[in-house]
Amino acid sequence: MLEFAEQEIILSDGPFPGRFRADRQPFARLFLQELAKECWAYINVVGPVQSGKTILCFIIPILYHLFELRETVVCGAPDMHTASDKWNKILKPAILATQYSRFLPENDKGTTKDVVSKHFTNGATIRFMTAGGNDAQRASYTTRVLLITETDKIDVVGSTSATGTDKVTQLIDRTQAFGRRALVYMECTATVESARTWQNHLAGTQSKIGLKCPSCGWWWIPTDSPADCAMLTGWQDAKDELEAMEHAAFGCQHCGVLWTEDERLEMNRTALLVHKGQTIENDQVVGPVPRTRMLSFRWSAPHNTLKTASDYGAD
Repeated sequence: MLEFAEQEIILSDGPFPGRFRADRQPFARLFLQELAKECWAYINVVGPVQSGKTILCFIIPILYHLFELRETVVCGAPDMHTASDKWNKILKPAILATQYSRFLPENDKGTTKDVVSKHFTNGATIRFMTAGGNDAQRASYTTRVLLITETDKIDVVGSTSATGTDKVTQLIDRTQAFGRRALVYMECTATVESARTWQNHLAGTQSKIGLKCPSCGWWWIPTDSPADCAMLTGWQDAKDELEAMEHAAFGCQHCGVLWTEDERLEMNRTALLVHKGQTIENDQVVGPVPRTRMLSFRWSAPHNTLKTASDYGAD
């Protein structure tokens, strides 16, 4: 998928329009390389808003399965208005920017009703399913690949059904016929600890991205706790937004040195992916991979190179 993304995906807007390059947001390379291991049945992604989650965890996987592998994809969304927006404002423009635009259905009207299914001329299909409606609407379709966007909203909107099964699980059940070959992607900005996205994160590999301080060589690995916020300093006692922007910086919690933005970018380009229970010794990841089929991949503010420490200080 990494090779596919860098060869085929073209960004039509955003801060870096043009051909997709994983190094512009370095955790993208770690994520796509991990997917290449093909040992995961479930991929749960947690990342902050405005950090490239849509292109990395929504557009690239869908286009990869539709056009590189030519297979059906079911996309779960909270409601049909969301599904319509995902198609008309995100997926269709992304396809139009690639060579695969020639496979778009000729009669695409872009209406909410029309967006339920899209049949491409290469034989692939994308089918949108939502948390609304009755159980039968989700029980009538089978797929190997399922991608759920805004997972927590589906969980909240759906609640439980007449069968006692929540709507996210009903969507996942659409893949059961494919057994161990089934593949489920779930992406969402974390909301509350009790919601599906964070519970998936805790139940999976809890994979995090380690950064090495260029000053002392200490490896920082997120802890999933409020203590991580201490990495961003200088904004706490600011008198106003401008002062917060002037003084905000990410820094090492071990030696106290503040990092420049260039240093932070280079740290991310040499970062390491660490699963639950693993450590970093002599710049190498040590320890076994957790015995789970769910890759729960998380990045946070220090890994987001689309925003500076000043941006976060102002926020």
